[in-house]
Amino acid sequence: DHFVVSFIDFKINMVLQEKEVVEIIELARDVLFFDEEVRGQAEWDERAALARSELLNKLPGPIKKIIGVKRLENALLTIFNGVQNQRLNKQLIYTLLDMFLGEVLKDLREREDILVQPEDDQRHETPE
Repeated sequence: DHFVVSFIDFKINMVLQEKEVVEIIELARDVLFFDEEVRGQAEWDERAALARSELLNKLPGPIKKIIGVKRLENALLTIFNGVQNQRLNKQLIYTLLDMFLGEVLKDLREREDILVQPEDDQRHETPE
C-alpha cells in the first residue's frame, strides 16, 4: 500500500513539473488545433454521416435493452449533434483546460504552502 502511494505520488510530481506541463499543453494543442487542409462541405457531411452511423452501430446490446433503442439513439444523436460545432468544441476545450490548470495550480500552491510554512509562529508575538 505504501509503495503504491509513493509510486503514484512520484509520478504525479514528475508530471506536474513545469517542463512536463508545458509539453502536455503543447501536445494537446497540436492534437486539437492541427493545421489541416480545408475540406469541402460535401466531405464534411460525408464524414459526419459515417461517424453517426458508426456511433449508432456500436451500441452495446445490454444497454439497448435497459434504456431502449430509440431513447439511446436519441440521446447519442443529441450529444453527437452538439459536438459538431467547431467554435463550441474549442470553447469546451478551453473551459476544460482552464479547469484542469486551475486544479493543477491549486495543488501546486497547496504543496508550496505546506513546504514554506513558518517554523515558529511565536517569534512574531510581542513580549508582554
